[in-house]
This record gives sequence, structure tokens and C-alpha cells, in this order.
Amino acid sequence: MNARRRLVCASLACSALAACGSAAAVTPHLPSRILPQSIDSYTVREDVGARSEFAVDRTQVSEGRLYTMRAGGAVYAALQVATLRAGLDTTDVDVQQDIRKQIGSGSFRYYKVAGQWVGDQQRADVHLFVWFPDNSAGVFEVLTVSNQLNDPVSFVGTLIHYEEGG
Repeated sequence: MNARRRLVCASLACSALAACGSAAAVTPHLPSRILPQSIDSYTVREDVGARSEFAVDRTQVSEGRLYTMRAGGAVYAALQVATLRAGLDTTDVDVQQDIRKQIGSGSFRYYKVAGQWVGDQQRADVHLFVWFPDNSAGVFEVLTVSNQLNDPVSFVGTLIHYEEGG
């Protein structure tokens, strides 16, 4: 399966979420800072056409963005940032578990990166990371990283620092 097809499949998985949970106090919004135009040696590009893939009726995702990080024309990483519909709370452990179950195999190991709890799933071809930003209620992020990328955990830390204004 090529990298583009994996990214589209991952995007569709995020938009097809059927999570349930408690009511959130605010309507979720995408973070104001997601990614710079380049990060490390990778050029960042938003796949604007993917926006409609996130806004699918009968799902719990209301809005999302898909970004690719490229070098030499090849995709090395893809970041999906999505908001849940009003009434769902990403601080609710059940909501978080429902989301993670639908990403990859659903089995993650957890540790802190840049002060943020991150789920990490290493697969044969990619690393999958998922987190629920502390400063963005109702938002979750999924990062797919090629195993060719050096030090994917540090890469996640760089993304989190940028988004938080660092």
C-alpha cells in the first residue's frame, strides 16, 4: 500500500469515529497554530482536499485537517488534527479509548512527550502517535510517521512545542 493510500485510509478512519462520551462545555475549535511551513528538513503541505473527508454525517468528527511532511518529493509523515462534535469531551477516558480503538490496531503504549501524554503504536511500516492536546478541548491528533524518519519521538515533541506556541 503506498503512502498516499495509507494517509487517506487513516484520514477516513478518523472521520468515521463513533465515539461516545460526556458533554463538553465548549464547542471544539482547531488549534490556532498547527504546523509551520517547514519543520526540521521537511516541507509542510496541507491537503486541502481532505477537509471534506473529516466532515461526514453520522460521525463524531466535525472538522479536520491533514498535513504532509515531505522531503525530496517523498512523504515522511502526516498529521491529522480533528475536532469532535459538540457534546463530546476529549478529557473523558472513555472517549479517548473509543478514538484510539479505531486507529491502527488500537493498541498503544503511553508516555509523555513535551509534557503531553502520547499514545505510540509501532507497526512494520509506520509509527502511529495519538494525543489529545491539553490546551485544545475537543481536539485529537494522529501522526503517522514513516519508519525511515530518524527519532520520531523527538519529531512529535517538536510538533507539540510549535502548536503550544513554543
